[in-house]
This record gives sequence, C-alpha cells and structure tokens, in this order.
Amino acid sequence: MTKRNPILITGAAGEIGGVSRTMVNMLLEQGHPVRAFVRQDDERAQSLRQAGPRSSSVTCSTSPT
Repeated sequence: MTKRNPILITGAAGEIGGVSRTMVNMLLEQGHPVRAFVRQDDERAQSLRQAGPRSSSVTCSTSPT
C-alpha cells in the first residue's frame, strides 16, 4: 500500500450549513488521510482529532497577538 499525503480541508469545524465536516467524514470513511484546518482550538477541533487515526487538525488563530 502506498503512503498518501493528507488532504487539507479548510474550515473543517464548520458553522451551521457548512459541509467541511461532512467532507472530512466522507474522506476518512474512504481511507484518505485528512488534515483539518480550523480557526479555534475548541471542542469541535478536538472532535476532528478523535475522528480517526488518519485525521489531525491544525489551528490558525485570526486574532492579533
């Protein structure tokens, strides 16, 4: 089996009506590695990390430092 690079999904935590989380789940079900890009490290980001062994999340803060 060849190693595949993760697929990056932006806005993965999603707001109401967002489809990114659905895409993450679909890709994981098909065996693709997924990297989820989220704005805040909150319970939704944690949920993405726990979605499966082929998933990880990256947090990007948009607030000034």
